[in-house]
Amino acid sequence: MKKVGRFSLFELQNNSSVINEESQKEYVGGGSGTSTDPYTPQEFDYMINDGQWHGGWVYGMGWVTPEVNVYGHYHRYSYEEYLNREGVWNGGYVEGYGYIGRDVTITTYDPNSLPKTGVYNYDMMYHSGFDLGYNAGKSGESWDDVLAWLSAALADASAGDSFGDVNYDMTYFAQGVREGYWKGKSSANYY
Repeated sequence: MKKVGRFSLFELQNNSSVINEESQKEYVGGGSGTSTDPYTPQEFDYMINDGQWHGGWVYGMGWVTPEVNVYGHYHRYSYEEYLNREGVWNGGYVEGYGYIGRDVTITTYDPNSLPKTGVYNYDMMYHSGFDLGYNAGKSGESWDDVLAWLSAALADASAGDSFGDVNYDMTYFAQGVREGYWKGKSSANYY
């Protein structure tokens, strides 16, 4: 049997690992939340779960902002509300159609003179494309031209083809862009 003796403090220091003060705080806790005295992750978890977190420094995470609760509300319109509205539409979510952007008034051509299919979505997409194309054609700016033609090409590409599912909304949008573009060019006497 080996006899256990007493070690001097220097011998203990050489034979044992020493934990620095920062690591001690990580294990023990008791931080104040400052950058020089951060909370431990366990303290943070306890405070956030208890609803007592007001922000502070957390060891290994840095500054952690106070807990924020955001309560939102938006009105979801029925399709009938959308169709029977009075005044200008400022945008909103319509059941079955998603978000429909706000009304845009364009006075340089008569929107009532545009062709109609009788299908609301197709007409809306055609008119949106026509507006984009018309403004690009009328502006005379090369980047507007590129944007219009790129929009038409992407709409055509996403519309599909006769061998698969066809998205006619995008087909009418692309047609509207092209026809609006040439109408805008002619109104500005560019050709």
